[in-house]
Amino acid sequence: MPDCIRDLQNQTFITVRNPYATRPWQHVLEPLSGYLELGRKLLDSSSEHVADFCEAFNFGPHVTNNKSVKELVEEIIENWGSGTWKWISPEKTHHESSLLSLSIDKAYHKLNWLPKWDFNQTVALTVDWYQKALHEPSLMREFTISQINAHGSDQGISTPHFAHETV
Repeated sequence: MPDCIRDLQNQTFITVRNPYATRPWQHVLEPLSGYLELGRKLLDSSSEHVADFCEAFNFGPHVTNNKSVKELVEEIIENWGSGTWKWISPEKTHHESSLLSLSIDKAYHKLNWLPKWDFNQTVALTVDWYQKALHEPSLMREFTISQINAHGSDQGISTPHFAHETV
C-alpha cells in the first residue's frame, strides 16, 4: 500500500511484480482491535482462566478479503481517483508464495472477535487517510481519531477514552 500511494503521489505508474499473488488484506485497525480484545480478556479473567488466553492468535481479515495484488492496486487507483499500474518482470526472481491466508477461527471462538471492515472499506478508508495526510496534514490527528472511533463504533464499543484527551 505505501509503495502504491508513493507512486500515485509522484504521478508515476504503480509497479507490480506479481499481480496474481493473493494476500489477506486488512486495515491496520482490525488486528489492533483484536489485540485490545485479547488484553481485555486477560485483564478480566480470573487467575484460573487467564491461561486460556495466554497463547498466539491470528487477527486477520475475513476470507473474502483475500484478493490478488492486481485487485488491490485497481481498488486503490479507483479510490485515489487517478493512476495506472504496470506489471514488471524483476531481473531477479523473488521467491514468494502465490497464496497467503490466515485462519481467524481461534480468535472468533475463544475471544468472540471478528474483523468488521470488508476489502472495499479497508481500501477506501486507507486511501482517504493517505489523501488527508497529503492535502491536510494539520488535520491528521483529528482525522485518525475519527477513523479509530468509526472502527470502535463498528465493533460495538464505546469511544476510546484517549480520543478525547489533548496530547
